[in-house]
Amino acid sequence: MKKENKMRKELQIGLVLFFLFSVTNYFFAVPEVIKGILAGLAFSFSIVGIVHIDTYLRLKDSKKRMIR
Repeated sequence: MKKENKMRKELQIGLVLFFLFSVTNYFFAVPEVIKGILAGLAFSFSIVGIVHIDTYLRLKDSKKRMIR
């Protein structure tokens, strides 16, 4: 039986980006712009990943309407 994944894809991406930000922040000499982009994307993806399902579906619908 396949184990069901409870986290949304956006939250997983946000956590991976936050990990990359932390690693680059402590171990490598990376420009502040790159670190800022990583931190901003990690924060954004994490927020979208933890919102309530109704709000999440409204965000997805509005995104689809904007793209058309």
